[in-house]
Amino acid sequence: CSLRAEAVCNGACSPARTTAVADINTILQTGTTDANDPNNINNTLRLISSSTQEEAFNNGVPGKGLGKKSLRINYTTDFILDCGVGGSQRTRVQVTNENQG
Repeated sequence: CSLRAEAVCNGACSPARTTAVADINTILQTGTTDANDPNNINNTLRLISSSTQEEAFNNGVPGKGLGKKSLRINYTTDFILDCGVGGSQRTRVQVTNENQG
């Protein structure tokens, strides 16, 4: 599987949104899971790309590529997990300036 982000825009995206989603995609392609990811082996950080493709060591859930990554998301963003033949799944993270709590 692969994981990528897409900007959510009404019409043309602003340069700030385009840059923000490019930065997120760089992190998803080259970054590592968080230091406190419970699926790291011997405190070795895993690549995010590996966590979407390989089953985590001893996670107790066969067939799951688990990982954990904290991201700052400033704009509403779609995340697409694409597993090829199995299809893709899109999840939207909506960012507002209202208190949703």
